[in-house]
Amino acid sequence: MWHIRFGTNDDWAYHIDRLVDHTRFDCKFGSLDSEDFTEFDCIVPMDLPDYKETEKNKAFEGIKFWTPTADVIELCHDKLALNRLLIGGSFADLVPPLYDSDTSRRFPYILKRRRDAWGVNSYVITNSEEERAVAPLLRLPQYFCQTYITGAVEFALHVLMVHDKVVYAQTVKYEMARSVYVKGKNCEPLRLMFLPQSDHIALYARLLVELGYTGTCCINYKMDNGVPKLLEINPRFGGSLVGDIDRYLGAYLGSLGCT
Repeated sequence: MWHIRFGTNDDWAYHIDRLVDHTRFDCKFGSLDSEDFTEFDCIVPMDLPDYKETEKNKAFEGIKFWTPTADVIELCHDKLALNRLLIGGSFADLVPPLYDSDTSRRFPYILKRRRDAWGVNSYVITNSEEERAVAPLLRLPQYFCQTYITGAVEFALHVLMVHDKVVYAQTVKYEMARSVYVKGKNCEPLRLMFLPQSDHIALYARLLVELGYTGTCCINYKMDNGVPKLLEINPRFGGSLVGDIDRYLGAYLGSLGCT
């Protein structure tokens, strides 16, 4: 029996507890604050606040857990900074074009908050009336505009990277009710499917290596004329990963040398 300590996310904790193989994994959930990491075989950070606690227990990195560095977490969390970095390098083709001025914007486009979660502060703008409704936000430096990739299919690529190698990967396909939307708490998929292979893992693994990424992430993308256009890299555990939790935990434990 492996003893697993998850971080904080009540929704994911409920689903993990329901789906995990309890004959293999004894799981505990909640804040990592003041937790004794030596009591567990591995620690799985769930959301960004958990990284504050793993940072306090840095001596256990590679022994009990893997995490991205603070600068990589901040880069991925700041969507505009990440897009600008990628546009200036060899992965520019993966980034939907940014709009830097009023005259360059074309409908539909998406207005995003630089640091956000679950699409709460994202708006797809399809006409002038919708644009007028968000006009105050367009002037704020916390927001930016980007080409919107239409289509009712979206993908989440869950990855665990260790020493520049893919330890675990799983692509989830989301089918939405319409072709223009913001997936998140206010727009759930009609259905999701765990794909038997991750067609774009080699490409995105190279991107993660270039970023110096270690640990778990969730890469969201949509296809556009055969190109997997990046929507965001969430530097944390992704929600749909709970559906493959046994395989993920097995890979995580193996990467830490647990057998």
